Amino acid sequence: MALNFQKVTVHLILTTIQMPLIVALLIAAILGAAVGWAVPRLRRTAQRD
Repeated sequence: MALNFQKVTVHLILTTIQMPLIVALLIAAILGAAVGWAVPRLRRTAQRD
């Protein structure tokens, strides 16, 4: 990841932005970790009810 400093275009729902690739990769990794952490907990909570 340390070599991924070129600019990339990221298309979001309402806008398009440019950012270094390393930032886009870090955001994707953080969001993926958050979803991977939250989904099992939400499923357990839903199964108890």
